[in-house]
Amino acid sequence: MMRKVETIGVREIRGRTTRGRLAPLDALMIPQLASWLQERPQAAVIDVGYGEHGWTTLEFFEALREAGVMSPVVGLEVEAHRVEGAQTLARPGLRFVQGGFELEEATGQQASLVRAMNVLRQYAPQEVEGAHRAWGRALIEGGYLIEGTCDGTGALGSVHVLQRRGEALEKLGLLLWTDFSKGFGPWMFRDWLPADLRRSLKPRGDSRSPSGGAQSASVGDSRSSSGGAQSASVGDSRSSSGGAQSASVGDSRSSEGVDCKGESEWGVPGEAHWLLGAPGGASRRGGGLYEVLARWAELAVVVRAEGICENARVFEESLARLSRECAAVVLARDLWGQGGVWLAGGFGWGETG
Repeated sequence: MMRKVETIGVREIRGRTTRGRLAPLDALMIPQLASWLQERPQAAVIDVGYGEHGWTTLEFFEALREAGVMSPVVGLEVEAHRVEGAQTLARPGLRFVQGGFELEEATGQQASLVRAMNVLRQYAPQEVEGAHRAWGRALIEGGYLIEGTCDGTGALGSVHVLQRRGEALEKLGLLLWTDFSKGFGPWMFRDWLPADLRRSLKPRGDSRSPSGGAQSASVGDSRSSSGGAQSASVGDSRSSSGGAQSASVGDSRSSEGVDCKGESEWGVPGEAHWLLGAPGGASRRGGGLYEVLARWAELAVVVRAEGICENARVFEESLARLSRECAAVVLARDLWGQGGVWLAGGFGWGETG
């Protein structure tokens, strides 16, 4: 069991809950992890911070059962009245308990999967890593942490995907998704990034190294490291544990490629980097999430200028071109077809681009 080294301050979250809000994330995530979870039925699946009502935890439970995952599911909330109110939704295999960041203490179980959605939006970027480490202490070896945010309907969102490996919690990548109901444009993700990325998204200086090793943090200390990007195919050849995909929506600026009319494992960690010999050459080598979104927006503009107007087609074609330039973008058209994209790499925890 991982050592406890710090206490994270617990804050009440707004708790606004909408039925079906996390269904798009469930649809992308559960198929990738179902086989892995099925092999570990004794470990719990913990849903942190379900809000004023337990609807999304119940929907999570039902989606897991439909996928053949029989793990016990636990909804966790810090507010006693929310836990009391959710008891009407409890059933065999699903319970609701009160607790904060120390999940194993609150639930009495270790977890194979922890989901924490829209929990850290009111936390400072520098607090995110500590929260991840705290939640990671409850994970079994190889267990997954899914943490991020989405808009009020779930039409657009993003999550960090992390995995416990020994005493480290390692970032595998960033999952983005959209249902295209608000149009499409890469910069729409800005406001719906995890807290440590949303508040620090800016261009990376030319002096930064274009590549390095994987980003991980010991759950027993405060250190993290960052490094070079690698990507893994998450197409038809992926293992049952799977890679993940999902992607964006747009805003009002045509210069960003936006049309608002509407229409085995997750991946190998590392910092985003540009492939040698790609269009743009050395000027596009190096960079973080800001550079990925910026280049994606440029390519979306080009695709629209070629006469492709349907948002889903612009999404897929611009991603296909981006994947030829940026190694962080995993080529997986089957998942792109669901409105998702997987960026393999250790974004966040001090990421400034």
